[in-house]
Amino acid sequence: MLLTIAHSVCYNIYVIRSSKAVGNGARGPNWRLDELNHMPWLDSSTSNSMNQNSLTLLARLRQQLFRHKVDFVIFHRIFPHLEREAVHDYEFNTDAELRAATASLDVRALLDSIDAQVTHMPKAYGDAFRYIMHRDIQQRLTMYARLARRRLPTSQRIPRHAPECT
Repeated sequence: MLLTIAHSVCYNIYVIRSSKAVGNGARGPNWRLDELNHMPWLDSSTSNSMNQNSLTLLARLRQQLFRHKVDFVIFHRIFPHLEREAVHDYEFNTDAELRAATASLDVRALLDSIDAQVTHMPKAYGDAFRYIMHRDIQQRLTMYARLARRRLPTSQRIPRHAPECT
């Protein structure tokens, strides 16, 4: 549906643009925006609802792809490796080694290292870099929180501690 609407918008802009006389000097620097503003079928409420629906759809697709990726790695890589049904070159071979390998992944030290490097960047760039990094990490951790919450039986779920974890 979004592709059809986008194609329609592009076609209508092309028709309007090609129907105007070229070189008459009547166009201002924002002639494309002026043409869009005079299209009655494209009002702001329709475009805002389409945009919101597409964002919701994209967020759901992103969460589903994330869930499929995590499940694939767990069920088709890690579990067969632990059961010695396949060799996937992980550094662990038993559950205890898996837990030890997980403990050795020191995420906090890596974040501290990046933060120390950011302090040596120019201030505006460093602040923007830190914001983007924290935003990306927060979005990814939210996806993990949602997936973890869905994998628990309803009776064992921890009450929501963050409003975005649904």
